[in-house]
Amino acid sequence: MSTADAADPSIRARKGIAALTRAPAIPRRNQREISQANAKRLAIVLRRGMKQSEFRHVESQMDMHSLISLPVLAAQRRGAGVEAPVCGVVITGGDMMPSPAERELIQDTVRHARERGVAVLALSDAATLALEAAGMVGGVAAGHAVLIADDVRVLSTRREIEDAIKQISKLPMR
Repeated sequence: MSTADAADPSIRARKGIAALTRAPAIPRRNQREISQANAKRLAIVLRRGMKQSEFRHVESQMDMHSLISLPVLAAQRRGAGVEAPVCGVVITGGDMMPSPAERELIQDTVRHARERGVAVLALSDAATLALEAAGMVGGVAAGHAVLIADDVRVLSTRREIEDAIKQISKLPMR
C-alpha cells in the first residue's frame, strides 16, 4: 500500500473489508496423510518374544512397498482374526513357545484370512502353526517361512521373503 493510500481512510477501510470477505482458506491435507489414507494395510501378528530381526526385516520391506502396519496382539484380541481390509497377514516368529492365547490367535487369524482369500506369510516357528491352521499336513524346517496364498510355498532365504512381501503388496485388500 502506498503512502497516499494509507492516508485515505476509505481505501484502508475497503481493503480491510475485502480481507474479511474472502473465502476462508481450507488447509490442505499433507501428502503423508493422503498417502497413508490410500496405502494398503498389512496385518502383523505380534507375539511375545518375537524375533526382532525378522520383524525389522518385514518393517523395512513394508516401507519399501508403501504398506501400512495393522498390528494384531493376542492380549487385545476382539473377535476372530483380522476384520479390517488388508492385503496380507504376516505372523512373526518367536523365541518363546506360544501361549495358548497366541496359538489360538494364530489359528483363528489364518483361518479367517484364508476364508477371505488373504495371503498369509508365517515366519520361522509360526510357519508350522500356520500350516496346521490352514488344514495342511506337515511342517517346515526351523528358520524357514511359508507363504500361504493360491498355493503354498516354503521360503528359505531373505530374498524369497522379500519377494513374498512384494507379491503381497500387489494383492487387492480384502
